[in-house]
Amino acid sequence: EQDMPVTSTNIEGKLYMGEVNIPNEEDQEDEDNGRDEESEEESKYNSNISPDYSVESAIPPHDFESPYSKLPKNVPLPRVKKNVRDSYGFGEKSKFAKLFELEHIDAIISDSFWYVICRVFKPNEYIQHEELFLDRIAANYVSFTLHEEFIGDSTEPSKNKKGKNSSNNFYKKLNMKDAFFNCFYNAIAQSIFCCLFFAYPKSRSKLSDDIKRQLLDIFSELFTGTQIKSASFDHWSNDIGASNVLSGGQNKKKDDKPLSLADVKRSKNTAKTKRDIVHMKYSPLVERYLKAHKYETMNNVREWKMLLTERTAIQKEMEEKFAKYQIIAQQAVDEKDALEIEYKEFTDEVNKTKAKHEAEAKRHIEMLKRKGKELIENG
Repeated sequence: EQDMPVTSTNIEGKLYMGEVNIPNEEDQEDEDNGRDEESEEESKYNSNISPDYSVESAIPPHDFESPYSKLPKNVPLPRVKKNVRDSYGFGEKSKFAKLFELEHIDAIISDSFWYVICRVFKPNEYIQHEELFLDRIAANYVSFTLHEEFIGDSTEPSKNKKGKNSSNNFYKKLNMKDAFFNCFYNAIAQSIFCCLFFAYPKSRSKLSDDIKRQLLDIFSELFTGTQIKSASFDHWSNDIGASNVLSGGQNKKKDDKPLSLADVKRSKNTAKTKRDIVHMKYSPLVERYLKAHKYETMNNVREWKMLLTERTAIQKEMEEKFAKYQIIAQQAVDEKDALEIEYKEFTDEVNKTKAKHEAEAKRHIEMLKRKGKELIENG
């Protein structure tokens, strides 16, 4: 059995490493079979830019011994990460921004980008590349989860509201870690989508909502162990530049026609909801890392089962149906508010007219009284 080489690098004094399976020459020849000459390809690998800026001509790099593969040079990674940060409403000095600037994130995004190129856009062409990228993503991900920003020193004192030392700093960091990783897979999926946008301008028409959903499925499964179908991409930042493709294609004209109950069609989908038993233990990336390093304690965590309901077309129809109900209800509320404003304006006008007439009548009565008194006095 051939020993697996180890990739390592030093990031901010933290050494992280991951075993990767470097393909041998025979496998590499088979994988490259049917493509252009090797010298021509090597120039593409070195430039890391698609020759015609289309995803069809993208070729993953061969830097197997590097800590991670670099993104194409036309991808502004700082801008990509800023878009992701802004989509969650975090400022430049927030904890999220600080964590997202670590080089671990650069490594995860870069290798995830090339993994998506291989898996989504060139399926079954670069199988060994996919395994290499997954190995490195797993190594960097595990190293990232053990960063001092998440763990720190459990005995490190922190100040409570009264200014006294508190020993709960460790638990505060664990809570912050949970909050951060709840949206981590979504943030990575958004980052990859932005990178694809910048890297391949000629393929932007293909970056549809289906690609967004596919990215969310891939990374939610890698980082959590199951595909989270309820994950949303509505908050993804559209601040890309001249072309607003991130909004899911061409902007549709908004239909101002109000909805009615007649627009809510009865569902004809009678398919039964499928419920599967999912075996939960480690996420695929963590399990891959543990197996690669042959940790003896990996079996100390017991496997547990969860019964999950698969999201089907029925749930989608129900969501669309209730979304229409919400729109109709909101239209009724808006109509009620408009009628209230109209009624108030009408009553105010009536009251003003009434007050004016009352004042005129009062003046007229006083004038009649005065004239009557004058007539009596004059005989």
